[in-house]
Amino acid sequence: MLDPLVSIVIPTHNRPEMLRRAVRSAQDQTYSNIEIIIVDDASFPSAADAVKSLQKTDSRIRCIRNPRSLGGAGARNVGIGRARGKYIAFLDDDDIWKAEKTSRQVEALEKSQGDACSCGFFFRRFGCSRSRYIPSKAPSFENLLASNFLGGASVCMASKRALEAIRGFDTGLRSGQDWDLWLRLAKIGRIELVPDALLEYDAHFGIRISTNMRGKISGSRKIYFKYRKLMNKECRKNHIGMILFYKSRMPDNGCEERIRLLYKATSLVNSRLAITMTASGLLRLALPPELNSDLKNII
Repeated sequence: MLDPLVSIVIPTHNRPEMLRRAVRSAQDQTYSNIEIIIVDDASFPSAADAVKSLQKTDSRIRCIRNPRSLGGAGARNVGIGRARGKYIAFLDDDDIWKAEKTSRQVEALEKSQGDACSCGFFFRRFGCSRSRYIPSKAPSFENLLASNFLGGASVCMASKRALEAIRGFDTGLRSGQDWDLWLRLAKIGRIELVPDALLEYDAHFGIRISTNMRGKISGSRKIYFKYRKLMNKECRKNHIGMILFYKSRMPDNGCEERIRLLYKATSLVNSRLAITMTASGLLRLALPPELNSDLKNII
């Protein structure tokens, strides 16, 4: 029996050097039956040429160019539509997979007949310190309502059938698109978890939606209103607290307003999260603006 085809979807926008590194990690997978779909989300001509050149190096690579930028969610949806595999795995252009990631996730899904699979990951800060994270909760819809403890798109492998059933990523979200995807996958089926770190997230000084506070506030609000009727009281309080915390990190609010928002946020969330919020928030308020801009990628 042949191993099922896995389609690896890599959205990219103006980051050719990082893209080459991500593509190399996909090419180096121990699982051989793969296709690599690079979705160029309307990069500048020089970056677009670099993307095209990758296609010439490996017959498994296909490049698709969006004539206008659709954002990360839209670019991934283009890749889903063009994928031929039984399973689809997502890899952001600034992340790196371990060589056994694809084989471990396919094995988990084939054994359980599950609909999607996540895994643990390493988080590297600017090429220096590295921490390891393995999700400890069961990947149920109820647990995911409280927080996205499974990780971003780069840990996700799902069946094409399941992704088509939920119509892919929600393009109306500026951030939290991966969290929303996990929630909708959990609603229709079963999510498996490989309890090993098979991915390396790279915190860098480039543009990342995960460090864009306006995007985080917008995405968090939309997810809250999308799912609040399914949340219990404690879960709703935690969500509102997180939104207020993100607002407290906006420097244009002024010091007094930021302290007020931080105080309100910590009064709503659980005690462990409140301690983290307080430490992070007070540190930011104590730092000069030029250091705050660097710190936003670290905390």
